[in-house]
Amino acid sequence: MTDSTLDSSGPGTRAVHGGRDRHYWKQSLTPPLSQSSTFRFDTVDQLLAQRRGELDFPEYARYGNPTIDVAQQRLAAVCGAEASLLTASGMAAQALCVLALCGQGARVVLTPDHYRGTSVMLGQLAPRYGIEVVVARSERAEDVAEAVGSERCALIFTEFPTNPHLRAPDLRALAQIARDARGLLLVDATLSSPLLSRPLEHGADLVVYSATKYLSGHNDVLAGAIAGPASLIAPLNELLGALGCNCAPLEAWLVERGLRTLDLRFRRQSATAAELAQRLSAHPGVAEIWYPEPAPERGLPAEGRGGVVSFRPHGGSDVARRILDALRLFAHSASFGGCESMAQIPALLVGDPDDPGSVPGLEADLIRLSVGLEDVDDLWTDLEQALECST
Repeated sequence: MTDSTLDSSGPGTRAVHGGRDRHYWKQSLTPPLSQSSTFRFDTVDQLLAQRRGELDFPEYARYGNPTIDVAQQRLAAVCGAEASLLTASGMAAQALCVLALCGQGARVVLTPDHYRGTSVMLGQLAPRYGIEVVVARSERAEDVAEAVGSERCALIFTEFPTNPHLRAPDLRALAQIARDARGLLLVDATLSSPLLSRPLEHGADLVVYSATKYLSGHNDVLAGAIAGPASLIAPLNELLGALGCNCAPLEAWLVERGLRTLDLRFRRQSATAAELAQRLSAHPGVAEIWYPEPAPERGLPAEGRGGVVSFRPHGGSDVARRILDALRLFAHSASFGGCESMAQIPALLVGDPDDPGSVPGLEADLIRLSVGLEDVDDLWTDLEQALECST
C-alpha cells in the first residue's frame, strides 16, 4: 500500500497499514520482534558511514531498533503526524517534552484538571531546573490567557479531554495564546483516540500519550508516546537517546500490535460508556456525572468521546467507597483503556490518604469508571447492584 493510498484511507486502515514497510524479514506478514540491544558493523568504513548519517541503522538500541522504528512509523501515521517517538512511560514522554522545550527560567502554564502525576513530575523538575509553573484557574481560553499574562511562556500544557472531569478545551484558542506568547501547545490526549481525535489538526504543536492505556489496550504494557512535526521530534529524539528513557523493543512491539485493533476497541468502549453515562444520569443514587459532550469543532466527535465516565453518588465519600467495594465486574484499579473495566476514586490515590478531600479541584467522592469490552448490560447490572448496596 502506497503513502498516497493511505492518505485517503479510513482510520482503521491507517491503524493496520500506516507507516508500514512491507519488506519484513522473510516476507513476514506482521512485524517481527527484534530484541537486539546492539548492532554489528561489517567494516570500519561501514561504521564511519553510519556515523556520518549515510546509513540508516543504529549502533545501539537507545538510538533505534527495527521493532521500535516500525511502531513509531505506525503511530505517526495514526496520529496524522510527521514523526513520533515511543518512550518508557507516559510520564517519561511528558518529562522529555518539558526538559527539551523549557530552558532555565522558562514558564509553563498548566490547566488544573489533569492527571496528578503531571503535578508530581513538574514539582520534581521545575525547582531543579529553574522552571516556573503556573496553574490556570480553568482550561477555558480566558483563564489560560490570564495565567500566561504578557510574559513569554515556553509551554501551555493541557489535556484533551481532561482527567477526571472530561472537559474538552478549545485547542485552537489555546494554540493562539501559545503562539502569541512565543511558546508551544503541548496536549496530553491519553483519554482520546488518535484515530478519531487529532489535537495536531486543531492547533497542538505536540501531543503525548500514555501508550499503556488505549494505544496498547491490554493492560500489559508500560510505554509512552509523543507525536508531532519532525522539526520538534528531532531534538526530542536526541535527548531521548542521551537520557535512555526510550521504549524497550518488546513494549514497542506490543504497542504496534495494539494499534491494529485500536479503532474497534475504542469505538466499542465509547459506545458502551455513552450508554452507561445515560443510565447513570437517570439513576436516583447519582448526584453528578461527567461524560464529554460531542464537540466536532474541537476535535471530539460523537463516536470518539472515550471509554471513561466519572460520577459522584449521593451521600458523599463513604457511599463512594461502599460502591467501589461492592463492584464485582469492575476491577478496583488505577488505570484505564484496557479490555477489562475498572473503577477508582482518584482522590484516594493522590494527596493525604487520610484526608482525600485535601486536593483542590478533586472531589473526595468522585468515582472514575474505565469501560472495557464487556457487554453493556452486564456492566450496568454490576453498577446498579453496587449503587443499591451502598444505600
